[in-house]
Amino acid sequence: MRLPFALRRGAITLTLALVLGACTTWRRQPVPRPGQDRALAGPVRVTRVDGSSVRLNGVTITADSVVGHEQAGTQARVAMARAEVLGIEVRHSDPVGSVMLVFVPVLTAVVLWASYKAGAIGTKY
Repeated sequence: MRLPFALRRGAITLTLALVLGACTTWRRQPVPRPGQDRALAGPVRVTRVDGSSVRLNGVTITADSVVGHEQAGTQARVAMARAEVLGIEVRHSDPVGSVMLVFVPVLTAVVLWASYKAGAIGTKY
């Protein structure tokens, strides 16, 4: 008994989707209260009100501004008013995603191998 093509393709697609999203994710950061600056090493993703985003390193967030250095290119200093910023996110590790990076492909391979063997056993008789 062999798995239908659509089922095999679906298993491969699901495996790739889980693997590609593993290891790190973006976590939203709160805006500091007045007088409480926050420093973030990076990378930090800053989304502007117009929908564009920029990745920065060495970011300082204050109640009225966000300052950092571009992650790519010239690493120029970037400063923007807090009113221009829609959201601030920092990368963090995702242990569940990291485990899935290994577990899901192995499990998929075992299931495909077992289904192949089950089909081979059924054809002997």
